[in-house]
Amino acid sequence: MADNIRKPIPKNQRDISISKQDAFLDSNPNDAVTPLPQFVNPNTPPQNTSYRARQISVKDDTTRPFTVGIQDIDESINYYFENVIRPQVYQNGTMIDIPIIYGNPERWKAVQKDGYYRDKNAKIMAPLIMFRRTGMEKNRSIGNKLDANNPINYAVASVGYQKNDTYSNFDILNNRKPVESYQVVVIPDYVTLTYDCVIWTYYIEQMNKIVESINYASDSYWGDPARFKFLARIDSFTNNETLNQGEERLIKTNFSISLNGYIVPDSINKNLPSANKIYSKGKVTVNTELEVTPGAPLRSSGASGAAAPPTPSFDADYQAVLDYATTQGYTLPSSGQQILQNQLVVDLKDAGVWSELDTFGVFATDGDSDFALIDWIRLTDYTAVNSPTFVTNSGYLGDGVSACIATGLDLRDSGLNWNDTNGGIFGGYFYDMGTSGNYNLGTAADTYLRDRRQPRVDTKIASVAAVLYTNSNPIIGNLAAIRENSTQISVFNNETIFRDSVTLNVDSTSGSDLTFLAFSNTGIVGDDSGISIGYAGGIKTDSDYLALNTATQNYISAL
Repeated sequence: MADNIRKPIPKNQRDISISKQDAFLDSNPNDAVTPLPQFVNPNTPPQNTSYRARQISVKDDTTRPFTVGIQDIDESINYYFENVIRPQVYQNGTMIDIPIIYGNPERWKAVQKDGYYRDKNAKIMAPLIMFRRTGMEKNRSIGNKLDANNPINYAVASVGYQKNDTYSNFDILNNRKPVESYQVVVIPDYVTLTYDCVIWTYYIEQMNKIVESINYASDSYWGDPARFKFLARIDSFTNNETLNQGEERLIKTNFSISLNGYIVPDSINKNLPSANKIYSKGKVTVNTELEVTPGAPLRSSGASGAAAPPTPSFDADYQAVLDYATTQGYTLPSSGQQILQNQLVVDLKDAGVWSELDTFGVFATDGDSDFALIDWIRLTDYTAVNSPTFVTNSGYLGDGVSACIATGLDLRDSGLNWNDTNGGIFGGYFYDMGTSGNYNLGTAADTYLRDRRQPRVDTKIASVAAVLYTNSNPIIGNLAAIRENSTQISVFNNETIFRDSVTLNVDSTSGSDLTFLAFSNTGIVGDDSGISIGYAGGIKTDSDYLALNTATQNYISAL
C-alpha cells in the first residue's frame, strides 16, 4: 500500500504566482470612498484606503514629474559661470574663455596637494576656475512639508495645452468649458548649500577682471532661466601669489558661494499621499428644454419625422431686440447666430458693461441689412447714409467718401451714461481698417476718432486734438477712445493702449449726432473701413473696456 501513495508534485513558478493573486485587497477599490464620505455606509466602513478615481493615467503625458535634485543646483552654478558671467582674459594677445570645471574628489585632492591643477599631459592649467560643493544645511524658516512620508503641503501648477483641451464652436454654443490639467507638486525642502571655488591666472591684472565680474554677480539668482534659478551670495575673496624658484608663476583666489536652494527628490515617498496630476471639472450647461405631452405626437421637420428643435430661452434684453425686428418685418439671424448674440449680451451683463452703454449696434450678422441697423440699447434704427455696403457676417463697409451710418444719438443729451465731467467711451470693432486714413467715427468737426495710417491715431474732443503715435498701424479689432474724466482720454486698439491718460483740458463734447464710418452724419470725409460692432456710453475704466473687448472678440471669432 505504501507504494501506491502519490508523491506531492512541487509547484512551479506560475503556480506559486497564481496562488498569491487576489482580485481585490480587503475590498473592491471602487468601494473605498474615503474622499467621498457621503457614500460611506457607517455600519460597514471600507477597510481599503485606495481610491480609483485618483488613479490617473500618465500615458502619452509629455509633462515629467517635477523633481529638483542636488545635481540640478550644481549645474545651475556651472551654467551661470559659462553663460552669464562668461569669464575671459587676454592671453598672448588673444581673448580666451576660462574653463569651468567641477572639483570631484580626485581633482580637489590634486589641487590641495600641489596648489594647482594639471591636465592629463601634466601641464599646469591656467587660467582656470574650479568649484565644488562642501556642505548642505536645511533651512526650516521658509516652509515645511510636515511629514516626509505623508506630505500634505503641496502646490498646484497649471499644465500647458493638452490634446484633450480642444475647443470648438460647438462648445461655445453649449457653454462648455474645456478641461484643464494641473500638476501637483509637494512643498520642497529648502536648503542652503555652500561651494568652495578657486581661480588661477598668470597675472594679477587677469585676476582682477575675473574677481570684479564674479563679485558683481553676487546676490543675484544663478541658473538656467528655462529650468531653475537660485539666490547666490559671495561675501569675500582671498588672494594668494605663488612665485617660487623653479616653479610656475601663479595667482590664486579662493572664495565661497552660499546658495539658497530647494529639493524635491525623485523618490517614492513623495508620491504616496496624492496624485501627481489632476483635472478640472468638465461642465456642459444646457439652456434649452423640450417639453413633451404624453400621448401627443412629436413635432417633426421634413419627411424624416425628427423632432423639431426646442425654442431657446433668451435674455430679456436680447429677446426685446428680436421682438422689435419681428414687429418691423426684418429678417432675423439664424438660430445658431441668435444663440451667439444672446451670449454676447449675457457676457456684457456679467461684466457690468451693458448697463453703461448708450448705444450698441451689431452690424456683423446673417440677418438682413435692416436687422443690422438696430440699436440694441434704444430699440431704434440707425440710418445708412449714402449707401454703405452691407456684408453678411462682417458688417457695413464705407466707400472712403461719404457712405456712413448715422446713429441719431447726440452725446450731449441729458440722461445718458456718457457725461462730459465723468467721461465715457466711443468706438467700434472694425473688420477692415481700410486705406484712406479718414474718420472711423465722429460727431462733426469737434469730436472724432481717426485712424491716420501713418502710423498714428488722432482723437479729438471739443476741437482739442491729441495725436497718438503707435509702433504700427492699428490692426483689425476694437478701436475705441475712453474719456476718463473731463480732461483726460485714452485710446485702445484691442488690448493695446496707444496712449494712456492724455490731457486734453476740455470739458465739452459739443457737436452733432454720433456717426460711424465718417466725420459727421452728413457723410463728410467718410472712411473706407468696415465696422462690425459700434458702441458708445459711460464706460470710463480700462477694466470695463477690456471686458467689452473680450465679449465682442468672442462673438466675432465664433461667426
